[in-house]
Amino acid sequence: MKAVRSRIDAKAYVCAPHFWADLRESLSAVERGRDERSAKSKAQQVLKQVARLEVRFWAKESTGMLRELDPESRLERMRDWVLTFDASESGDQSSGPAVLYQVLNDVSLQKDFEPSQRDSLLAAVRESLHKFPVEMQAVLERVGTLQGGGGPQVLSDWRRRNQPTSQEQAVPGGSTRLTFVPAPRATVLPALPGPTPPAAAPLGPPGGEAAPAAPVAMSAGAGLEAAVSTLKPPEEEAAEEEEVAPAHEPFDMASVDPAALERARRAVLAVLEANGGECQRHHVRTLLRQAGLEGMPISGLGTSVFFSATEVFCRRPGAPPAAPAAPARSPVPEELRRQMALLVQEAGGRLALSQMMEALQWHPHSIRHSMHGNLRKAVTQVPELFFEPKRVFSAGQARRYITALGDVEEEPPEQPADAATASAVPYIADPFAELLATIQAWLEREEGVLSQDSVLPLVKAMGFKLRSVIAALSRSVFWCHPEAECEILLRTPAGAAQHPRPLPKVYLHEQVHQKLLAHIRSMGSKAKYDKLAGALGWNARSELRKAYGTLRVVLAGLREVFFDPARIYLKRALDGLVEWPVNREGRLGPAQAEEAPPLQHWTPAADDPRAACDPAWLGVRRQVLGALMHRGGACEAEVLRPLLQPLEGVELEALLEPGSSHDLSELLLWPRDIVYCRRPEAVVEAMVDAPVTREARLALADVVRRQGPLRVEELRAALEANGTADAEALLAALPQVPELLFAPGVVLLRRVAEATAILVREDEPPPAGAAEAVPALPASEAAVEAAKTPAEPEAAAPAPASTPQFFSFSEFSPAPQGSPAAEGDGEPTEPAGGVAEQRDVQPPAKRPRLVEAEAQSTSAWTQEVPPWATAGAAVTLREGGQEGVVLRARGSTCTIRLLNGDGAGEERELATPALLPVSPRVGADVRVVAGERCGCQGKLVGLAGADGVVQIAGMSYETLPMGQLAVLAS
Repeated sequence: MKAVRSRIDAKAYVCAPHFWADLRESLSAVERGRDERSAKSKAQQVLKQVARLEVRFWAKESTGMLRELDPESRLERMRDWVLTFDASESGDQSSGPAVLYQVLNDVSLQKDFEPSQRDSLLAAVRESLHKFPVEMQAVLERVGTLQGGGGPQVLSDWRRRNQPTSQEQAVPGGSTRLTFVPAPRATVLPALPGPTPPAAAPLGPPGGEAAPAAPVAMSAGAGLEAAVSTLKPPEEEAAEEEEVAPAHEPFDMASVDPAALERARRAVLAVLEANGGECQRHHVRTLLRQAGLEGMPISGLGTSVFFSATEVFCRRPGAPPAAPAAPARSPVPEELRRQMALLVQEAGGRLALSQMMEALQWHPHSIRHSMHGNLRKAVTQVPELFFEPKRVFSAGQARRYITALGDVEEEPPEQPADAATASAVPYIADPFAELLATIQAWLEREEGVLSQDSVLPLVKAMGFKLRSVIAALSRSVFWCHPEAECEILLRTPAGAAQHPRPLPKVYLHEQVHQKLLAHIRSMGSKAKYDKLAGALGWNARSELRKAYGTLRVVLAGLREVFFDPARIYLKRALDGLVEWPVNREGRLGPAQAEEAPPLQHWTPAADDPRAACDPAWLGVRRQVLGALMHRGGACEAEVLRPLLQPLEGVELEALLEPGSSHDLSELLLWPRDIVYCRRPEAVVEAMVDAPVTREARLALADVVRRQGPLRVEELRAALEANGTADAEALLAALPQVPELLFAPGVVLLRRVAEATAILVREDEPPPAGAAEAVPALPASEAAVEAAKTPAEPEAAAPAPASTPQFFSFSEFSPAPQGSPAAEGDGEPTEPAGGVAEQRDVQPPAKRPRLVEAEAQSTSAWTQEVPPWATAGAAVTLREGGQEGVVLRARGSTCTIRLLNGDGAGEERELATPALLPVSPRVGADVRVVAGERCGCQGKLVGLAGADGVVQIAGMSYETLPMGQLAVLAS
């Protein structure tokens, strides 16, 4: 193909026929130059696909040119084409019968014809009908009789048939012809008990396949539907869906080599067994082709394999429901679903799709077909029915779904010889499902509230998309994250009263407040932080940001808004506290029992392409973490070692070694040489019959509690320094001490270990009032009760509120030493002079207004450095317009060097609001200051709407929002 590509680049082709002829000639030379049968067969397949692609190309071009003509001229051109086209194999490919056939079947070309014009076209077609292949003649007799509305109407494609008749040659002078790919076949089912189907229309062989008949010469490429399925255009796939009854081609089973058939059967059964008893149909077709059994029906594999594309069955009660296909049009109503299920039940549990179509009057162009779409897709909306035309099952797995196949044979579970044998192969079939189950279990244990930091590292390490995890948990979990469908909720009055850290009611201007709430209410189930910021114009340069701070802080503090991006919640824990919006699927609140849960099993769409790495290492990570989660967060080390076999030369210790290429130390903990002290709530006195006395155990725990986690050698030295007798006996009994965590043979998830033991040395408790000065989490009940305690009579300061304030107003202005504002928001501290001097202290000055505070001090929201204030960024002074470059940025101030005007080269320290970033222009050097490409530098080479195109690292181009770019000083 290099020669063809070079001529394309050199624009050597004068017209399209030259290109197609050169392409056919090049591929034919490849075919002739190959001697092996498999290599020649592959080359022939490519030739056939090129021939089909050429036909579609000329049909599309011809249809486009005819549409540009008026109806009268179009009819004249079409009549001349029909009457004069060359039907010989050596004729012009661009006007041959295959191209003309597709043009005549395009109803959009005839929709504006008058009845007389349609009759004229039909007469011309019938006059030249004998020149078309036999397969086309039956369809072309109806040309001009179809009444089309909006767009072309697809008919059965003659190229899908495999008839032993003369066909159009794809390559001049070659032996390769256009092939007709056979339609999917179904398997032959064994005889079933029960009533026989109605005799209105004979079923033929069960499953919709024709019985093997006499040998028939098959054209090259028969049975290659699996190979060409990826090359089918959308219009051909639509045509295939419309063909309810696929064509049946006879196949000579007597000519099949028994050895090859047995190899194919074993290969198919092995694939089915490895995939839980079912797989996609095209995988089986591929295996048959590899075994040299192209075109053989799947029923030829025997009764151990089940496949049906033309029959509908009753689904066994309790069987897993199928994922319903998205309805192409309006969903099937409940009454019609019951009627469809009753038809199959009355037929003995199995019914041909053609019989159901006749009974329901669901043929193409019928009312039901136009309302609900194809019957093949409508059947999938009935949960009581089983119809899987694209999947192959083992016989045992099919019985679990279909009642007509007989009872399910339950095999008694094998009892392991001992516990070691039971855990010898800890293979996790679905780590994605284990992750979901673990998150839900942790939420239940934490009473419906869980930190995101406990979950995000696991999701990242296992290589799953966070969007997929959130969608799978959406039925019962609310996750405030940018990947979620909804981030922001409105609180009910009860929820607003329970806000843990509310902002003052007058924090926002009333108009801004109402506008923000109105935007959230209008967004409903699509309320997202970024969309809300864009709608309000609340960005880093806006006046709203300067007046009120970041929108994230404001949303977290508003009483009427629920916005907590740091935690995950069970929906039932929020029920009654928030107003659940409504989307097209219903209310977003806690799902009812009758609602179908989302898919909670792994699919290829759940894998994160950004986590691409060595497949073996990714599989080991998922298996190790899945095995730990499957066992509640703790697993024996010897059980995990067999999971590392795909990684040659890697031991379990390497996973706990920080900095190694297989480092999982942030997720795992192996307490094999360090002793930790258990948390008081995790101590179970009766969990182990400890061989040491209670006093000795408490002494050991006291040493570890005071000195923090200790290595065994350090603990031995501490015991010997204290003069403890029989220290070696105590050390030997460490695993049995319930107050300590020391498990040399057990690996734990770090999150589970943190909930069980104290993993880091805890400092002394903070002084009184420190927790209220910097509030982070909702106050505990004890803290609330302590805050409600009235102040001493000598203290003149008012008692603090019952709930710590979200915002410390002492940050707006400096307070005198010894005043309550200087000491924090808690109880006032007593000065050195005693109570008498405290009474003489003057009350603090009136707190300045917010606009004055912006210029006087640094508040909480001005501590954040704007993204554009990065070292090297070009800025402009608000007053004077002088240009400068940022040297350092800290808090609300920036150190800059002036580049022009008075004081050029001078360094100044200015407040950040006194600076303006330079607007990016095409050709400027920029740095990305936000988003996934944060930190990268490049050149702004163009604009794309409101975004900029940045050239990074040579030939890498990224389209980024202008707000994420900072201009660098030259």
